[in-house]
Amino acid sequence: MNKKPDPAGTPDATDDKRDDEGGVRPLSSALKTLEVLDALGESVSPMRLVDLTRVVGASRATVYQRLLTLVRAGWVELTHDGAYRLSLHAARVGDAALAHASLGDRAEAVLRALADTTGETASLAVVDDGSIRIARRAEPHGVLKAELRVGAVLTLDGSASGRILAAFLPQTTLETLLRNGGTLADPHVIEAARATGYATSSQRDMPDVMAVAVPVDDAQQQCYAALSLVGPVSRFDAQALLGPLREAAAALTAMHHRQHIGIRR
Repeated sequence: MNKKPDPAGTPDATDDKRDDEGGVRPLSSALKTLEVLDALGESVSPMRLVDLTRVVGASRATVYQRLLTLVRAGWVELTHDGAYRLSLHAARVGDAALAHASLGDRAEAVLRALADTTGETASLAVVDDGSIRIARRAEPHGVLKAELRVGAVLTLDGSASGRILAAFLPQTTLETLLRNGGTLADPHVIEAARATGYATSSQRDMPDVMAVAVPVDDAQQQCYAALSLVGPVSRFDAQALLGPLREAAAALTAMHHRQHIGIRR
């Protein structure tokens, strides 16, 4: 996250009230405060003020003011050793966002059943803020844990989820990923994914691990997510996993359709 320092190095100034098109402008101070929230969300551990100042690119006084705002609002907590971390309020809002996107507890139950049935780690990836991120994952008991956690960014060209999304996402969504620095796999890889309905990982970044992914459609029959299974290469059989993987994807699509028409089960 490369941000330009505040010109005056002082707490946020008054916001402009109208944009160039005659509509109401977003509050710039709110956007800058949310940058601090994003920085905390991208860190795997609590962050100190000096580290947040460096990441956000603003003065110490400005970042402290934004942190104080987030603490008072209940989004951030100060730890006993002087670092800042996200509060459980942030987790509750995140859970609500997943539920609104049909990725909540019911989707997690589908992933859990898939992981237990196959003995491999199941993950659901979606497009979020111009990147492909893991939204949900479930691991079977007694199996080596996958290295990627919820919120981790997946590559468009190398990951199984990225490749299947490149093959089935709406063109406008795919263009957004490309504008944000994503690169496509070779055309023959994407064409094969379209033809077969699944994709496997390149093993470029994790040579001892393999993944297979299938698309998940929404109520309008448009791809909105990728469902994948990942495990050690030594025992991974992508073809054998396709049956349960596709059944789980169909269950997620049906769930999305029921929510779209207002039915909860």
